[in-house]
Amino acid sequence: MNVLDIQERDHSLFCKTTYENCCRSLKNGDWIYPNDENAVSLSSNDSQPFYRTRRAQTVLLHRNKNQNYVNGIFECKIVYINNTAKRIYAGIYSNSTGK
Repeated sequence: MNVLDIQERDHSLFCKTTYENCCRSLKNGDWIYPNDENAVSLSSNDSQPFYRTRRAQTVLLHRNKNQNYVNGIFECKIVYINNTAKRIYAGIYSNSTGK
């Protein structure tokens, strides 16, 4: 995926689950940077290149337009009530990488 395709609101990258207790109510569900750091909410740290929001059964990854891009494999992780985790991975690259 091209990093420029990730924006705000409806143009964010989202991870959706059928798990009804995710994601807003339990504060569950995260997007994780290639360096294993969690993307936090924008209000927590607006200096990150990406930030996440949570909706019912959805974790969204938004690009902070005021920051430099990060290339690599991002992970969406949702932990279920029995402590098992479901993960999905997305490769996010800028045009300069040729991918």
